[in-house]
Amino acid sequence: MAKRICLPILLTIILFLPKISQAASGVVINEIMIKPESGQSEWIELFNMGDSPISLDGYWLDDDDTLMVSGAVQKGSEDPGSDPKALSGEIQGKQYKAVTFSSYLNDTGDVPTLFSVVENNESKLDSYSYTDNPGVNVTYGRIPDGAGDWQKCSPTYEAPNANCQDNSPQSQTSQEDLNENLDTTTLVSKSPTPSSNKTSTSPKPSPQKSPTSQKSQVLGQKQQVQPQTSTQTGSSPSPSLTPQTQEDTNKSPTKLKLAAIFAGSGLTLIGATTAGYLWYHRRRSQSNQNQ
Repeated sequence: MAKRICLPILLTIILFLPKISQAASGVVINEIMIKPESGQSEWIELFNMGDSPISLDGYWLDDDDTLMVSGAVQKGSEDPGSDPKALSGEIQGKQYKAVTFSSYLNDTGDVPTLFSVVENNESKLDSYSYTDNPGVNVTYGRIPDGAGDWQKCSPTYEAPNANCQDNSPQSQTSQEDLNENLDTTTLVSKSPTPSSNKTSTSPKPSPQKSPTSQKSQVLGQKQQVQPQTSTQTGSSPSPSLTPQTQEDTNKSPTKLKLAAIFAGSGLTLIGATTAGYLWYHRRRSQSNQNQ
């Protein structure tokens, strides 16, 4: 009876525990340079989320989500530059490794994908699909590294991602509203003011600032600050991260904690099951000896 209970539990743990652990470790795509400055190389940055070194032998990078055809890595296309790229070497725990290309990623859209191949069996480890390039010397990167959402970033070659801009629809809508307000404020500030009568000797009351004028000053200050931000980052003015993005960022460490809890629970269950089986076997042996 104990064997019938223990064996299904052990099989379940063996099959699903590696998948739970993989969520908190492994190599992923972390940053992509699609359109570098003139004379510079394109690159795809990998990040090892685990603590131990990982060999990249058997790993491949491709610009679409299909690596193997008829049991073999597809090569020899009409454009050899678009063939899959075999990786080698080793990437240390919590470290970065960039793979450079002369001309590999399309400006109009691609699906950079990371594969591993073992005994002619491919596994898709990670991918990112884009439909246009983010701009010259601007990358797509994850915030936080390895597990966060993809955003437009300033290049950080083999280093933690930083100076990133949220790509969510809510952020883009906020930026459009801000630009519309700036245009409206500019028209209001350029409207002519009535001239004073030179022959009048009576004092005139000083005009008070209307709410529209105050709003114009505040938006004018925003308009002055934004070009400074653009100069520092080397890209278009970026809005601040929305609360939704910060919430998503906070969720990533939680996912890692949950993965660790599941892994620990699985190991505890293995120990408890093994101990129960040994106890049952010992009692049964003692019962046979008494008989």
